[in-house]
Amino acid sequence: MLLEIDDQKTVGDLKERFSECFPLLRLEFFPHVHHFQKGKPLNDDLELSAIRKVHEPGVIEIKSGTSLEKLTHQLKEKFGLHVKILRRHGPDWIGIGELHQSIQEASELASVSLASNKDQLQSELEGEEL
Repeated sequence: MLLEIDDQKTVGDLKERFSECFPLLRLEFFPHVHHFQKGKPLNDDLELSAIRKVHEPGVIEIKSGTSLEKLTHQLKEKFGLHVKILRRHGPDWIGIGELHQSIQEASELASVSLASNKDQLQSELEGEEL
């Protein structure tokens, strides 16, 4: 996929485009790196011009084999964007601590988690029917 970045796009535009290609993963944008632990993610309707220090437009090519570390590094260095990548874990979204994983590996983990959660819910529902 190609992720086009310019000042007229919003945080939500980038998140939506990424999720179209990688539905079990999600990008969250933060004002600074250290806000990952305590801070709130930026609002989806915020224009990138308000948060970018680097205002040159550009494109990032993201493939399933791209490491999460490479993606976060490119967004930070090339566009001044601080992102955290989340993956599905059952009904929830959790941060990915192992940035050496590829996008495909992270998506596969999320898929296994969703399947496991679905099986657990099905078992609970069947137990209630008895």
